[in-house]
Amino acid sequence: MILGMRMELLDFMLITANVFLLTCWDWRKILEVIMLAQFVMKKIGNLHFLTALRLYRNKLSGSIPTSTCNLTSLITLSIGTDFLSGIIPREIGNLRSLKALHLHQNQFSGRIPSSLCNLSNLHTLYVYQNQLYGPFPGDITNLRSLAFLSLTENKISDSIPADIGKLRSLTMLSLSKNKMTGLIPTSVGNLTNLTDLVLYDNQLYGSLPTEFSKLNQLTLLSVDHNSLSGSIPTSIGSCSKLTYLNFGNNNFSGNIPNELERAGSLECLQLNDNSLNGTLSNSIAKLQHLKVLNLANNKFGGSIPTELGLLRDLQVLSLRSNKFIGSIPEEILCMHQLRILDLSQNYLTGQISRKIGNLKNLISRPNGTSMISNVSDGDVQFNMVVKGINVPVQILLSHIPWSVGDMSGLESLDLSFNELSGNIPQSLTSMDSLGFLNLSYNKLSGKIPQGTHFETLSWDGERFIVWTTHEDSLRW
Repeated sequence: MILGMRMELLDFMLITANVFLLTCWDWRKILEVIMLAQFVMKKIGNLHFLTALRLYRNKLSGSIPTSTCNLTSLITLSIGTDFLSGIIPREIGNLRSLKALHLHQNQFSGRIPSSLCNLSNLHTLYVYQNQLYGPFPGDITNLRSLAFLSLTENKISDSIPADIGKLRSLTMLSLSKNKMTGLIPTSVGNLTNLTDLVLYDNQLYGSLPTEFSKLNQLTLLSVDHNSLSGSIPTSIGSCSKLTYLNFGNNNFSGNIPNELERAGSLECLQLNDNSLNGTLSNSIAKLQHLKVLNLANNKFGGSIPTELGLLRDLQVLSLRSNKFIGSIPEEILCMHQLRILDLSQNYLTGQISRKIGNLKNLISRPNGTSMISNVSDGDVQFNMVVKGINVPVQILLSHIPWSVGDMSGLESLDLSFNELSGNIPQSLTSMDSLGFLNLSYNKLSGKIPQGTHFETLSWDGERFIVWTTHEDSLRW
């Protein structure tokens, strides 16, 4: 049976009427185990008694042997995360006892065979991250026992079947990163056991069905990166168990419905890159568990609600590229958990409070975009870099606040080309992370503060501190 392969290569190789398992105890001999697995794949059709075949996370290549489809006693077939290719054989429809089919993270191409829809006992179908194309298999709605369905990251086209609501046992439906078009069917509202609905990065259009109100078990809803439009339905507030909601990168308009406050478990709310407008309602502050609030690139106006400061768990706040006016609320500067704050490209004015020193947990954003900045003609420009992030801010400022020295994560501070006067605060010398400081073209006076870090900064006068003179007493 093993054809000369040494048994000590395997921790165990157990073949019974119920299970077939391979584990390797010596990774130096992994190649030999892979060869064994390849052999097993070729001869597997002779093991008619198997009920479970798990060969996932090996280095298997080639196509699925059609003989595998003779294993009519199989309940579980898991050959995901390998290098298998070719088409999914239509004979797979012969495995009528199958409850779990894992073909994910391979290189399968072609269409999903319609015969797969004959597997009436199927509970789990994972074929995500392959190269499958063609229309969504319409007969898949016959699989009434299906609880987990993921076709994510393929090239599936056409629309979501109008009768998708027949799959009433579904708890997870993931169709993201495909080429699906059309409307989200209203029958989705019949999937009342659904906890995860993931449709992002497709070409879906139209409005969100009001029938979402029936999905009261939903915890994750992601429809971002589509072409959906209309207003956010008030019925979304009925999804009271939501923890993650992403409607970003669509064409939604109108305001955020106050009913959303009923989703009190929300931890992540992303509505960025739409055409939402109006003033930001105070009701959003009732989402006390929020950790991420992203409203960037919309058309919100008015003042930033001071009530946002009540979101004590908030770690990411992005209001970038809107039409907010007025000053930055001090309450936001007291949100000690904030790690990313982006107020750039608005119309904010006024003074930066000394409480800005409270934001000690700010970190860099992966894409290197601005964290805090405002646009207001004629005001003073205040550039900060928090952990490598350039942050232009327009404010009314006559001197450098002492509290800036409390921002221990600050890596770059640019206050050049303003009308600043007075002394350079001694507190700047204690900023261990500061690597760039530009105070040029101002009206500062007095002596340069003394300190180890400040001496390092001024070592290269042209690069780190842009001076107009190298005298010990400076006047800009």
